[in-house]
Amino acid sequence: MEHWYVYYKLSPTERDAMREPVRRMQEQVALASGALTRLLQRTEQGEAGTATVMEVYEDIEDAGRFAGQLDAAVRAHLPREHVAARRVERFRDA
Repeated sequence: MEHWYVYYKLSPTERDAMREPVRRMQEQVALASGALTRLLQRTEQGEAGTATVMEVYEDIEDAGRFAGQLDAAVRAHLPREHVAARRVERFRDA
């Protein structure tokens, strides 16, 4: 099984505005893929009050299919400038 961690930095205003669209996007991904999802925020703030936000996707069985499902959901729910800021890290069970 794979686990994907997607992180990005947002200003306080962006964080508040993006919370619901990201949750809707994660709901779509969970329904399509069966992956478990969570949305986290780093406890410490960065420069100018920026927040690091992390989307967590766990128990991914088919990484290729999941990549397509995540990409489709992201493009359907999130603005283009937000998509460009996302960084993905992938891990698998050892």
